[in-house]
Amino acid sequence: MLRLTHTQWQKLDKTSAGLSSKKMTFVPTEDEEQIALTDWLNHVQHTRPWFLYYAVPNGGWRNKITAVRLQQLGVKPGCPDIVVANAVESYHGLYIEMKRTVGGRLSERQKLFLEQLEKNGYRTAVCYGAREAYNVILRYFNLKPDDLPPLHVLKRG
Repeated sequence: MLRLTHTQWQKLDKTSAGLSSKKMTFVPTEDEEQIALTDWLNHVQHTRPWFLYYAVPNGGWRNKITAVRLQQLGVKPGCPDIVVANAVESYHGLYIEMKRTVGGRLSERQKLFLEQLEKNGYRTAVCYGAREAYNVILRYFNLKPDDLPPLHVLKRG
């Protein structure tokens, strides 16, 4: 897959490529959004030892050998990306499926997994970007933005 940097996109002659002349804007990938979120989560976890989260290594391209090995180890397709393992009120924990802010879509497996988690007493959320996930976590714990460190969202360009 060809990936262009923001600078390369800016230099691309849109007219000769047959693209619209509208200004192209940088949209972070799902991975970049999740990295921004986990940077913040790590800081929260460091300053508040009661806070417990982990990431699930699903998604991304893998060769067949690695994919089979991960399947044997119990990795399940559709499992959400982030787990906040603190029980709050009637919920056993919070599962977050990360998507990029533009163009992110849920697969059928992801929808089914989220439904099953909800049926089993977990709070779930599909978050389009780190900022949305940050707000979901604040609401989950019934906190105000001043109660936790600020989130620094990835910006380029």
